[in-house]
Amino acid sequence: MASLAACFVVIPVPGVAQSRGLQPTDYYLEVGVGDVAISPDGRLVAFTVTTVDEARNRRHREIWMQELQGGRPEGEPFRFTDPTREANAPQWSPDSRLLSFQSPRSDDESANTTWFARVEFPGGEAYQLEGVSGVPVWSPNGAWIAFTQRPTGEPRDRDTSREGWIAPDAVTRTLDTTRFDGRVITSRRYKSDGVLTLLPDSATHQKSQLFVVSSEGGVPTQRTQV
Repeated sequence: MASLAACFVVIPVPGVAQSRGLQPTDYYLEVGVGDVAISPDGRLVAFTVTTVDEARNRRHREIWMQELQGGRPEGEPFRFTDPTREANAPQWSPDSRLLSFQSPRSDDESANTTWFARVEFPGGEAYQLEGVSGVPVWSPNGAWIAFTQRPTGEPRDRDTSREGWIAPDAVTRTLDTTRFDGRVITSRRYKSDGVLTLLPDSATHQKSQLFVVSSEGGVPTQRTQV
């Protein structure tokens, strides 16, 4: 699998005998490949291509595809998802007719990011399945989809506006919030989204649970409680 992914890595090389070393600006020319997923029928391989948008100072991810013949690339790879949107994590249905992927297509951070697209003719626009809001894993017969997500609507015994303000594993505690309203942080992962606003401690997040739903969509059933 790793050797297959390596076939699609494209790094511009000015010449065989380079007279200069790696420059910092070369970073913006690098193209990474990951999330390699071969269709069950062996005809296509989907993968995530990551580039660097220098103007926006961020990485950009798209899903590309490559036809296969006898397990080897045939022809040129082609872009599968909208180049103006982020997309990653391709997953095939057992019959190789559908490809799912993750793509945030709304300013609402709580919006469902799981999309499905028909790969065979006649194709069509990407769509969402009712009840599927996580990376899908199909049952072998294609009748069911399993995924994990954090349950919603559960009652909480703490003020959600202060969720993660003080890390649950902190030794110290705020005795008087009217005099001291600061945070207590025990992890370095407090601004991983690139903004200065401190993030809630990860230990305050609800644990993800396993859900199962019909592959036709519907109301998911929670199968775990941990």
